[in-house]
Amino acid sequence: MKKHLTKAMSAVLCAGLLTGGVMANSTLVSAADNGEVAELVFWDMMWGRSDVYANVVSDLVEQFNSEHENIHVSVQMIPWDNFYQNFLTAVTSGTAPDISTGGFSQSTQYAVMDELIDLSSIVDEWTETGYIDQFPEGSIDLHQYGDIQAGIPWICDPRCITYRADVFEELGITEMPKTWDEFLSLCERIKTETDMVPLVIPGDRDGAQVFLSMMFENGVGITDENGTPDFSNEKVGEVLDYVRTLYDKGYIADSTASFSDPDVDTMLLSGKAAMSYGALRTTIHNSGDPLAEQLRVMPCISGKEGEDARTLMWINPIVAYSQTEYPEECKVFIKWWVENMNPLFTEGGINGFPAVASMLEDSFYTEKPYIKTCIENAVPGGTVPVWPNPSLYEAWSVIEGENYLGMALQEVVTGNTDNAAIQEDIGGMIDQAFEDAE
Repeated sequence: MKKHLTKAMSAVLCAGLLTGGVMANSTLVSAADNGEVAELVFWDMMWGRSDVYANVVSDLVEQFNSEHENIHVSVQMIPWDNFYQNFLTAVTSGTAPDISTGGFSQSTQYAVMDELIDLSSIVDEWTETGYIDQFPEGSIDLHQYGDIQAGIPWICDPRCITYRADVFEELGITEMPKTWDEFLSLCERIKTETDMVPLVIPGDRDGAQVFLSMMFENGVGITDENGTPDFSNEKVGEVLDYVRTLYDKGYIADSTASFSDPDVDTMLLSGKAAMSYGALRTTIHNSGDPLAEQLRVMPCISGKEGEDARTLMWINPIVAYSQTEYPEECKVFIKWWVENMNPLFTEGGINGFPAVASMLEDSFYTEKPYIKTCIENAVPGGTVPVWPNPSLYEAWSVIEGENYLGMALQEVVTGNTDNAAIQEDIGGMIDQAFEDAE
């Protein structure tokens, strides 16, 4: 995977891999052929800061509309709370939007239901012009299902360990940890030599992502490479023990179970925490607070010597729904959106990076130390959520949507010491998700 990452996107973008499988599409209609304006509804998630992201999205949509007289797009911002249920309800009730961004597995989830249009023509156009080479290796295949292109990858969103460079400098820390043991030693030093909590992590739904990232650090995924559920693996038990050590030794906060991302930011900004694990702290980075200049991203770590250093990285798609009256116009919008999306990241406060290599040449990514160190240190170890399985499996949408891994983290930080029981309970839910998907 690292070899692929080094090749793809000038050694900065992502791990990918996946293949896919099949679906037919309905007859395509063009509004332009009928002399009418195609009215499209675009659901975009609140990817960035609420105070700026929606405005940037609105400006881009207005630009698109001004350049396409036969297409008019209306955008609705969708919160992440209950997004899985909200999308599923809309699709199954026949009220789906024409186009949306959304969760990692939307391409497969709704392709299985025959609810997405084939975007292969966009890929064909990009292949002819060479633009396809801008995408991380394997990322296009990742969002194929059967013989259709169910989604187009547009964002790479790594989880990372953010640290305070000023605190590390004050403590004389110059060598970054490479394994869990070294990281625990670093936490102990911060705890004993400062009045800070060494590490702060979210305990809500975003905590599931931290837990999965730690699983990857220890060389284990939700399934094995054959797609068989693997939560009973002893390596998962080691992850539970690792989190428990962080908690028991006071290396993460006592109130972790109730922490959300804003709480993580507050801990860093108030000087109460030296490090955080999770999404990029864009809220801090773009806040103008002097602390933003001190944030850096640590290189990926591994559970033990011999394991690859990894971190979770999402590669999310934009999709178009077969309920639309205007599939051709949807494809026009999606192609334009991906080719012109850089302001979403440079101005909108998104936690990730565009899945188009040339956009990373922008000074926003090359001159800001925090962003630059994330690209250099976290992205090369980026690992897609379904690793080591070589495909985006149908059960993933349920596993993510029902927050099973977040439940595992919650069990540990609320005092459950019975690894076998945790693995049996969560593993049973995961097994059921796979059985239901058959």
